[in-house]
Amino acid sequence: KRPAGEEENKESKVPKKQKKKHVVTVLVPDFVDKLNEVLPPAIRVLGYIRTTNGFDSKNFCCARTYMYMLPTFAFAPIEKFVTDEYRVSPEIVEKVRGILLRFEGTHKFHNFTSGVKYEQARASRYIIKFECSDPYVREGLEFVTLKVKGQSFMLHHIRKMIGLTIAIVRGYCGDGVIDSCWGPEKVDVPKAPGLGLVLEQLHFDGYNKRFGSDGVHEPIDWSQYQETVEKFKEEQIISQIVVKEKTERVTFEWLRTLQFHNFDTPRLEGPQKPWVPVMKMLENEKKESSNSDGMEKDAGTSSQSPNRLEAQTSDQTSVGEEKSTNQSTDENGETKNTEGEEAVLDTAQNACSKETLKASKESSRSPDGDKRAVDIK
Repeated sequence: KRPAGEEENKESKVPKKQKKKHVVTVLVPDFVDKLNEVLPPAIRVLGYIRTTNGFDSKNFCCARTYMYMLPTFAFAPIEKFVTDEYRVSPEIVEKVRGILLRFEGTHKFHNFTSGVKYEQARASRYIIKFECSDPYVREGLEFVTLKVKGQSFMLHHIRKMIGLTIAIVRGYCGDGVIDSCWGPEKVDVPKAPGLGLVLEQLHFDGYNKRFGSDGVHEPIDWSQYQETVEKFKEEQIISQIVVKEKTERVTFEWLRTLQFHNFDTPRLEGPQKPWVPVMKMLENEKKESSNSDGMEKDAGTSSQSPNRLEAQTSDQTSVGEEKSTNQSTDENGETKNTEGEEAVLDTAQNACSKETLKASKESSRSPDGDKRAVDIK
């Protein structure tokens, strides 16, 4: 029996390359089918393409195309009473397409994301195309599909562009807000729900032009699987969007938050008070009502503000009406009329949080008990 040291010396003489493991590539028959058998139905493999060794799917991607599926009642005018049977008019569709064109080109999109300032280079983005499809019906509800193609997008970028488009079409603000968004000031831009947003296609035009025709590599082109892709999208994605839209009313619930945004004034830094826009809206409605009547109300008479119709639902199949009123209820459940600034505050209290507004009312009183005017701006 040889000493242990002698065996170690002999082992050390073996060339290093003989100790390394070898990697062997084996072509598995029906590889895609076998792989899909162990994957859940929501994940499918279509095929594979040989690329260069230095290929990077993120850095070699020159553009992305996203789709956003949206119910058409989101474009209904703010005073319109709508139900699930609502059908958008061709004029509104053309208006939507005109607004989407405003986003095309290179702009400073710092107001359409978070954490990016106007002077930063990454705020500039290039939108290649922004389109709106013709309306179509799914499960009795009418939809449109918005498609946007751009070099790159930031966090919440697409959802905020769509949110601002909806606000303009519904009448919450004018299209001049888009021009304000390109400037250095911060603008309050609403963010549409994420339910209908889908990454549809990645574009590798630069890679295909350089390597796709070199005789060794294939161009990255999935057009041969387009029929399979459309079938998968209809079964696993679009159907889920329609079901959630009808059962959870995602878009409708979001539409009710548009009234809390200030589109015509620069957004201040820090957290915003949600009841401030409501107070401003109610005060403006009261002034308009007084001007149209041509007379002033007596001090002891309450003034009824005009009804403001909003798209809403009572049984998840219809969209109803929201009313602004200047009546408040005391602790005993009795209804009492209010006027002036107190009427605006009480109405905003019913629309928002009572506890939040209570702190505001207490801060609006002077030490001697006299009420002061509340600056709602």
